[in-house]
Amino acid sequence: MSSIANKVCLITGGARGIGKAITSELLRNGARCLFVDISYQGGLETETELREEFGSDRVSFLRVDVTSETNLRQAFVKCIEDFGTLDVVVNNAGIVSEHAWESVNQVNFVAAIRGCKLALEFMAKDGNPQNSTMQGGAVLNIASHQGLVSWPFMHVYSASKAGLVAYTRCAGQEFEFENHGVRIMSLCPYLVDTPIHQCQPFIGITKAGEKHMRELPYEHVILRATDVGEAAVDILNKGRSGSVWFIQNQGEPAYEIQDQNNMESLLAQKPTNAGEETCRELGQEFGNENVGFLRLDVSSHTNFELAIEKCVERFGKIDVLINNAGIISEIGWEAQLQINLLGTIRGCKLGIKCMKMGGMILNISSNQGLLSWPAMPVYTAGKTAINAFTRSMGHPVAFQEHGIKICSLCPYAVDTPFQHYVKHCGMSQAGTQFLIDHDNSADSRVLTAEDVGQAVLKVLSEGTSGSVWYLHKHGDAPYEIPDNNTYENLMQHRPEQSN
Repeated sequence: MSSIANKVCLITGGARGIGKAITSELLRNGARCLFVDISYQGGLETETELREEFGSDRVSFLRVDVTSETNLRQAFVKCIEDFGTLDVVVNNAGIVSEHAWESVNQVNFVAAIRGCKLALEFMAKDGNPQNSTMQGGAVLNIASHQGLVSWPFMHVYSASKAGLVAYTRCAGQEFEFENHGVRIMSLCPYLVDTPIHQCQPFIGITKAGEKHMRELPYEHVILRATDVGEAAVDILNKGRSGSVWFIQNQGEPAYEIQDQNNMESLLAQKPTNAGEETCRELGQEFGNENVGFLRLDVSSHTNFELAIEKCVERFGKIDVLINNAGIISEIGWEAQLQINLLGTIRGCKLGIKCMKMGGMILNISSNQGLLSWPAMPVYTAGKTAINAFTRSMGHPVAFQEHGIKICSLCPYAVDTPFQHYVKHCGMSQAGTQFLIDHDNSADSRVLTAEDVGQAVLKVLSEGTSGSVWYLHKHGDAPYEIPDNNTYENLMQHRPEQSN
């Protein structure tokens, strides 16, 4: 049985469309519901219909203007009077109008926040003044796909939904949930066939926006209100606090959208002139026609594809791809893996697709990809994975299929800004001390970036596909590290078996 069974739910904007579908699905799963709506006649009709189907003791209606704090508070009070408690709040009330944009924000955004704050007041486990039996609950804010993407029309509506998504992520933080016990989540449906969608030609969008909207392939993607109702119940059953969910197609479940808006990603977008300065410097030395620069986020598939397209557009083809982008951050370890490992894999796959049976890919790894380095575990794991991917993707069997030579180069410590950053990368105190004590002669082995550049040329000219190379110190040539990870070697570690 659904965990919604026997729960008491309050739904705003519940007389029709998505709100009615959510109310119906909650009742179908055993809940008891008070739904509110500004439409008195519509509310009474829906109340009659739902009571006939689910019983008059399980559902009731109250006319409420959600923009009024007094009205909305009365709904919370009535819900507890009618059913004795309150477990779930669904903030669904919404309107679309680019003309009445102030009302859009009041209904879609401000009223939803008000609903969240009242939910905390009436359900929070940390000393509820209304009812001492309250022990937490759940809030589901109905937003929109327009709160997740930059929609080219219905600007104010999009802004109201984006604000609601942001509020959900902030108010639903884990440490907040641990305090009050109320999960706060958001559901962002794609286009839904409801009265609000049917009135789109009259909502005051620009002519350009209306033209763009008419060109969308609605017939393939419009959801039914019942799809959203089912998704809402599913999220209320399993969603974690602060999570934001998206549903696109009929018959498909909603899925969680991860929050990409963090300080690390913001800093990654900070404008920099380093690329342009280097391009200008190299152009002066080797000719502007032989060098180009494009800002690229390797964690973005679309960005990477564009970079390859621009390179082919500029030079006619690609013969060599070097995956070198990398960061160190044991704190921002997920971003580190996105760039160091997944960015490299993405580059290889796109490079193979572009070069088609001819060319070479060189993945810049690290000595930490060859050793069990105790100081930076996630960085080490990422670089080890790059070497494993290189050996596998560059294996002679794979090479016969794609015809692209794939190698890896693992330099020792290199004297670059990246190296200077190590002391700020979030290592543990023990890890930091390990590096300090590691080798008194480490400075004599630190490579220059030029050493690595020269080694790259040697590997490109001499490396066989699937090979992994190591560069140890200044003045040395790189040498190949044989692959000892074979089944034969694994079996050598096998304990002797008794008869």
